[in-house]
Amino acid sequence: MRKKRRAGLSVDIGVCIGALFDAAELAGGCEQLAKQLRVPALLLSGWMEGLEVPPQVVYQRAVDLLRQAAPAGNTAAS
Repeated sequence: MRKKRRAGLSVDIGVCIGALFDAAELAGGCEQLAKQLRVPALLLSGWMEGLEVPPQVVYQRAVDLLRQAAPAGNTAAS
């Protein structure tokens, strides 16, 4: 799997992309997710295409959205 390094951490870009796509579906689309994550939609689409790894704070916000939507006891989004 392709990994990129940011701030000394190895991040699986596939995990990041998957979380962003799942969060976009949950939010009602990329534009809506970009608003929720407080990032430009163009930048979000670049991350979703795998051009760059999103900042940790953006990835964490996406994961938080998924966790909030998950039924109690389901930790699949972690």
